[in-house]
Formats: sequence, C-alpha cells, structure tokens
Amino acid sequence: MLGIISYDITDDKRRLRLARYLLDYGDRVQYSVFEILDSPEILSKVYRTACTIIDLKADSLCMYTLCNSCRGKIARYGIKKGNWFDDGIIVV
Repeated sequence: MLGIISYDITDDKRRLRLARYLLDYGDRVQYSVFEILDSPEILSKVYRTACTIIDLKADSLCMYTLCNSCRGKIARYGIKKGNWFDDGIIVV
C-alpha cells in the first residue's frame, strides 16, 4: 500500500523530528509531503507515531492510504523527487 503524509508544523524542532522519522520509512516528494510504500501494519505504525510528534493544537497532519489500483491513477508532472515506484505502473 502507498501512504501519503503531508504536514504543516509550526515548530522547527517538531518539523525536523517528523521529517527525519518519515525518511526512515519513505521518500520526501515535496518539502512537507512523504510517500511510504509498505504494508498496512507499517503504515498504521507510522501514522500513529506521527500523531505523537505533532502538537494537535498548533500543527496539521494529513495521512492518506492508496490501494494498489489507486496508485496507478497518480499523475506526476515536473522534476522527479523521491521514488516514483517504478514497478510496472504507467502513469498517464
């Protein structure tokens, strides 16, 4: 499964902590957007941990999970950042 995490974190220390944590599991595709290709169990763990890093009263965290068929509907434009999961899926 593909997990996508985006965030808006007001504190530099928390923002850096979350980014470093997410880099252990996936690829940064924008400054505050990460893609993680892993099992549902790992994605759930990452989501739970990410929620403990942010300040729920000051920060914003969005997490999306895409099934394999949905991954094939992703459209990407511009320069390549991160891993575009070259696993036979053709994006048009």
